[in-house]
Amino acid sequence: MNEYHEDERTELKRELINDIKCEIVAFLNSDGGTIYVGVDDDGKVIGFDDYKIKDEMDLKIGNWMQDSFYPKPFGLIQYAFNNDNVLVVSVCKGTRKPYFLKDKGPKPSGVFIRVGRSKRKATNEEILHMIMESHNYSYEDDISNEQELTFKEFERTLDDNDIKPTSRLMNSLGLKNKHGLYTNLGYIMSDQSNIVVKLAEYDDNMNFKIKKSFGGSLVTILKNVEEQAERLNDLKIIIDGNTFKRIETKSYPGASIREMIMNAICHADYFIHSNIKIEFFPDKVKITSPGGIFNASLEDIMNGVQTYRNPKLVHIFDKLGMIENFGTGIPRTIYSYEDYDIQPEFKITNNFFVVTLPNINFYNELDSGQVNTKNNADGRLNGRINAQNDADDRLNGRINAQNNADGRINDRINARNDADSRLNGRINVQNNADGRINDQNNMDDQFNESISELGKEIVMIIMQNPGIRIPEIVIKLSERDKIVSYSKIRNCIRRNLMDYVERRGSKKSGGYYSKNKF
Repeated sequence: MNEYHEDERTELKRELINDIKCEIVAFLNSDGGTIYVGVDDDGKVIGFDDYKIKDEMDLKIGNWMQDSFYPKPFGLIQYAFNNDNVLVVSVCKGTRKPYFLKDKGPKPSGVFIRVGRSKRKATNEEILHMIMESHNYSYEDDISNEQELTFKEFERTLDDNDIKPTSRLMNSLGLKNKHGLYTNLGYIMSDQSNIVVKLAEYDDNMNFKIKKSFGGSLVTILKNVEEQAERLNDLKIIIDGNTFKRIETKSYPGASIREMIMNAICHADYFIHSNIKIEFFPDKVKITSPGGIFNASLEDIMNGVQTYRNPKLVHIFDKLGMIENFGTGIPRTIYSYEDYDIQPEFKITNNFFVVTLPNINFYNELDSGQVNTKNNADGRLNGRINAQNDADDRLNGRINAQNNADGRINDRINARNDADSRLNGRINVQNNADGRINDQNNMDDQFNESISELGKEIVMIIMQNPGIRIPEIVIKLSERDKIVSYSKIRNCIRRNLMDYVERRGSKKSGGYYSKNKF
């Protein structure tokens, strides 16, 4: 029997109800998917083994195909019963979006899209986007509503690059069409552009430290935003105590922040009336741009696929020398963080693309604070160990004295019974000393018990997997039905487990090993 569970491209239904028509539309308007009819939400198979019921379901879904959807999804929907007697409805991604319920029409009540594990009604703007995509609409090439445009900022940038701003150049770059009318690309490069990029910096209490809006020609916006972002990319300098070398660390390493700002401006969907936002928090920077990845997935981009929502805009920035190796921004950003445990995060929706870059210096300072706290704790522990060693020395002295006394007692034991009493008294003294040893062992047990249950599990995983890294520990814990964040594991190790485990090797290839204290 097959296993069934819902995800972004799988829907489970108990019966063939009319709501399944909406699910089919949602898959057609998204990336396709599969609907299993005859399965509970928890994956339990119900199935249909009655041939009469199967025939009725075949007839019903066949009628839907003919009468319920528009445009008709010819060749995009396949359906059949599998070995579990479950009806499997396979839906391919549509090519003539938007698909809608014929009796509702191309409006939100009839158009659905798939978002995560569920469907929802499409907005009017999303429906318009689907229509534009189906007709190969290009925002760059559409005629601008504003035709009284000037290009002082753009022409100044051309002059800086020894490019003469001729009428022919304006046409070849796509700022004007063949009829001499300004395009939307011309509009966003003009002095009259209404494009705005917002930049803010917050303190620990989410109060504004900096709040700026950059507008005008897109080339000017890019220059100003990059300049401000670079000011906020703090440089920390330390001197290595062993080598006396100067070590410089940017909060956002390599070209990561510039790459992601450039990516946001070049790939933004300017048809969506929303601003690009760049937000600096104490521990990260978040860059949000309207429009998801164009005609690709994040996996495609990581595998080298290059797609351009605004190819002519990219060409202009390339001609002006403002970008290089374009299309590799995300891989290069990830590469910038390869020597660090913390990594960039990417969140993609239909309408927005969000990049979060962690602040390296923030986490380094956090780690340093934890190390100092650990060193203080080690100092207190060493004090307890030294005190215990002193007590052990005194105890050993008493044990040696007792052994000497035992030798003398053995010489007299047959003659003096009262010596036995003194021997017993000394044995009692020894027993008391043994009790103190047991108390110390109990103290050691209590120290071990100060490690949390999570800490014990982490230590066991490290003992069983020498050289393991924190992301792999996360996976091992998830296999034990424990969902624990990366940062919680890291903090647990650094605060509580450094007596028992240690990190060896480089930041790039090193991992954790047991100190064999258990």
